[in-house]
Amino acid sequence: MTAPRLAARRPAFGAPAAPEKKKRKRYPPKPRAAPLSIDDIGDLPAGPRVVLYWPPVELSPNWRGDRWAQIRKRKKYRADCAMIALEAGFHRLMHRAREVAAAGEFTVQVDFFPPPNVNTYDHDNVEAAFKAGRDGLSQSLGLDDAHFRTKYRHHPEQRSCLVVTLTCLAGGE
Repeated sequence: MTAPRLAARRPAFGAPAAPEKKKRKRYPPKPRAAPLSIDDIGDLPAGPRVVLYWPPVELSPNWRGDRWAQIRKRKKYRADCAMIALEAGFHRLMHRAREVAAAGEFTVQVDFFPPPNVNTYDHDNVEAAFKAGRDGLSQSLGLDDAHFRTKYRHHPEQRSCLVVTLTCLAGGE
């Protein structure tokens, strides 16, 4: 039995080629709004906290696009979250954070406040998109994020931010 000839699969020389598929134009995601103040929110837990901006669309597990763009956004978001946490003074909590993590549970609460241009969002997606930000926070604390016991709360108020509170360090700041 002989293998089918390759030439049989190709169109003959001079024959019209198959029409090319039209590529769908991809539009870049819309920019997110700047985070609003959280001073008037009363039900946030006590403890050191930092306000981060909403994760970019590219960090969603369901996002279909250029993977290299996603990698760049992930690195940028991680670095931004680490810098914001360092500016908020999380590096001063590093020693206490290591003691608490060694003693037991290191509890972190993340409160999600969606942006104004998002009507609905999948809670699982935004929690997974925040993974890079969580890595940045653990980097600023000098801990592995495997020590984190994270509690997520989703609020209906549209403020375009995440509020991360270290509830285990609420005793003495």
